[in-house]
Amino acid sequence: ASTEDSGDNGMQTRGSQFTRCMALARFLTSPESARVHLVAYLPASVEGHAVLPVLACAEIVAAPSAEIGRAAIDEPNDATIESTYRVVAQQRNTLPVAMVMSMLDPSREVHKAQTTDGDYKFVDQSEIGALRKEGKVVSESSIWTGGSLATYTGQMLRNELLIARTVSGLDELGPAVGISSPLRAPRQLPDEWRPMMLTLTG
Repeated sequence: ASTEDSGDNGMQTRGSQFTRCMALARFLTSPESARVHLVAYLPASVEGHAVLPVLACAEIVAAPSAEIGRAAIDEPNDATIESTYRVVAQQRNTLPVAMVMSMLDPSREVHKAQTTDGDYKFVDQSEIGALRKEGKVVSESSIWTGGSLATYTGQMLRNELLIARTVSGLDELGPAVGISSPLRAPRQLPDEWRPMMLTLTG
């Protein structure tokens, strides 16, 4: 999956309809799509419900300055929207659920906690409180302080080891995902397709 550059350092992803994005996310997480390794490529920022199909991919590759977030910027969050994002986030585990929820709810904070068992967890304010109470927090840091819908850059996600790599363009994307042939952006494809019929024998 790829987002197409709007030409001004941002993406024309606002206004994406939730129901359509949900349908695409369902397809991307369906058994039919399990045969391929789905990579979401973000050359520039993505906001609105276009975030949902990105989360439905198995891997995210982004430009360092590309941002992902502000999923609920076009309409108020509700139980159906939040449940859908939570299910997709849990199913794919591309980004931590706490970070995804902070893209929908401006009151959500995100903390990174190192626990006594050596794991690193990205949790919201209630979860960090519970971990502190149980004495399981070795160290912690703030990832998102709340107050607005969260957005995260590709470089930040890479620094936190939440994505495997960042790339500066299509020329770096192919080798990064193990594809040797040249890749083309949607805007490089023909505007009109001309059908042909070939007869094969033997």
